[in-house]
Amino acid sequence: MHLLSVENNIKKILQTKKQSLPLNPWAGVSNKYIDKNLSQKELLECKDEIFSLIAKFEPRIKPSDIQLINTGEEIVIEIQETKIIIS
Repeated sequence: MHLLSVENNIKKILQTKKQSLPLNPWAGVSNKYIDKNLSQKELLECKDEIFSLIAKFEPRIKPSDIQLINTGEEIVIEIQETKIIIS
């Protein structure tokens, strides 16, 4: 149950565009990373942004528990042994 809650919260954070929430405009991912195929350089930039967002808005997860994988078609966020797929 705890892990499901963490997974849902992270999905919500990563599917939110920055400045789309009037009361929390700094929450969410920059528009330049959403719905785009990312180059390796952009993936590294995106990874830093994702790590900082998760650290700020999901305190139950430590950055050392997170791994970001680009499969070419999707980005997979692996948290400990749970995978969250962002298509």
